[in-house]
Amino acid sequence: MEEVSVRFGWAWEPCEVTPGRRPVMEVAGINQRLIGWQSIRRQQIEDALPVLTARYEEKHGHAPGEQASYALGCQAADQTRPPKRTELLSLTKLRERWRDSAIRAYGADVIDRLAERARAVAR
Repeated sequence: MEEVSVRFGWAWEPCEVTPGRRPVMEVAGINQRLIGWQSIRRQQIEDALPVLTARYEEKHGHAPGEQASYALGCQAADQTRPPKRTELLSLTKLRERWRDSAIRAYGADVIDRLAERARAVAR
C-alpha cells in the first residue's frame, strides 16, 4: 500500500464494509458506487443468506449462532458460485473487459479520470 501511495500519489481511507468488523482500506476519492459495481458475488451471497437462515430457523426452531451463521455463509457462497470458466484469459484481456464494462456503467470521462481524482484527493 505504501509503495502504491508513493508511486501513484494516492491516499487511503478506511471503509466499513461489514458493520462491527475491521474496516477495509480503499483508495481515497473513488466513489463507493464504482467500488461496488464489481461486487456482484458478495451481493449474490447476501441475497441467498436470508433464505438459508429462514430454513435453518424453521428446522431448528431458533436463529443460528455464530458457528451456524458462518456455515450458512459458506453454504450460500457454494450455492451461488458460478461454474469455472474453461477459457483462460490473459490479464490484458481481463483488464480490457473490466475497463469496457466500467465505461458502459459510468462513462469514459469518469473512468479516464479515476487516477487523477485519487491524486487530487490525496493532496
